[in-house]
Amino acid sequence: MGHSADPGSTKHEHFILPDKLAFKIFFLLIVGTILTVAAAQIHIGIFNFPLAMLIASIKAYLVMSYFMGLKFDLLENKIYFLGSLLFVLIFIVLTASDLLFREVGSNNPDFIRKFEGPTSGLVAPVEPVGHE
Repeated sequence: MGHSADPGSTKHEHFILPDKLAFKIFFLLIVGTILTVAAAQIHIGIFNFPLAMLIASIKAYLVMSYFMGLKFDLLENKIYFLGSLLFVLIFIVLTASDLLFREVGSNNPDFIRKFEGPTSGLVAPVEPVGHE
C-alpha cells in the first residue's frame, strides 16, 4: 500500500487516506472522547487511572496509525517511532518509581538532617572571605 511494487526499489509512495476511512476513524475518536468523559464520572477507585490511560492509548493508536500514516508507512519509520516511545516509557517509569517510593516528608529539612551522619562533618566549613 505504501510501498513501491518493486521490492528492490528505494522509492516510497505516500498513502492517501480515503475520506470514508478518515470519517470512520474520526467517529471512533469522538466515541473515545465520550467514553473518556463518561469514565471520569464513574468512580471505580484505583481503576480510574488505568481505564483513562487505556482509552487514551486506543485513541493515540488510532491517530498514529491512520492520521500520521504509520500503518501504511515503511517498517523503518515504525521502528523509529516505537523506539522513541520505549524511551519515553522508560523515562516515565523511572520518574514514577522515584516519586511513588519516596519516604513521606522527604522534602522536610528535619527528614534530611536524619541522614546527616558522621561523614557530614568531613567537609570543612566555608569561611566568608574579606571579613576579619
